[in-house]
Amino acid sequence: MRHDKEKVFELRRNGKTYREIKKEITISQSTLSQWLKGEEWSKNIQDVNTRKQISISTDRLRKMNEGRRIMLEKKYNETEKEAIREFEIYKNDPLFIGGLMLYAGEGDKRTKGVIRLANTDFFVHRVFLEFIKKFTKTPMEKIRFSVLLYPDLNIEDSKIKWSQELKIPLTNFHKPIVIQGRSKNKRLHFGVGSTIISNSFLKRKILLWMDRAFKNLSLDAVIV
Repeated sequence: MRHDKEKVFELRRNGKTYREIKKEITISQSTLSQWLKGEEWSKNIQDVNTRKQISISTDRLRKMNEGRRIMLEKKYNETEKEAIREFEIYKNDPLFIGGLMLYAGEGDKRTKGVIRLANTDFFVHRVFLEFIKKFTKTPMEKIRFSVLLYPDLNIEDSKIKWSQELKIPLTNFHKPIVIQGRSKNKRLHFGVGSTIISNSFLKRKILLWMDRAFKNLSLDAVIV
């Protein structure tokens, strides 16, 4: 038996993996596999090493997930503190309150991480977009738009109309969704438009702004 083969067997019996053995001895993977192929005790060591590696990988993944959770929680806490400060600055601006009320009535409050406001009215979307641009500083390339259409509406004409009215590039549009309506008569000229922004931190900020706006609203002063 060659001296290096004896060393390989010694290292393997000490629980070394193939990779660890190759670090200590200059040997090819094929030669190493050939020498240890028929050794039952080597297979047992391989099983032990595999279980050990799985345990290490699982622990590493758990730590990574926990670190990510802590980081996200810290970011969310910072976002909420920032939202409270900003609310006090913006609360007397009609566009700020108007944008929040539009989202309260027409916006998606449930989907996590996605801001979505759906309406058939161009003006509603224009107001909400001005709100988004002024108070969240979201760049246009981050704003998406989707159109829900009936079969009797022209897809391209509808997309172009929404794009022109809202000044949103056609490249920001999702593929239109066409649904089969019950009525044979055209009820909507250009379908239902949806302004969409994917941002979990901004979504939390808007919901917190809405909550504070409602708490600051005195119904006694509004209802006569």
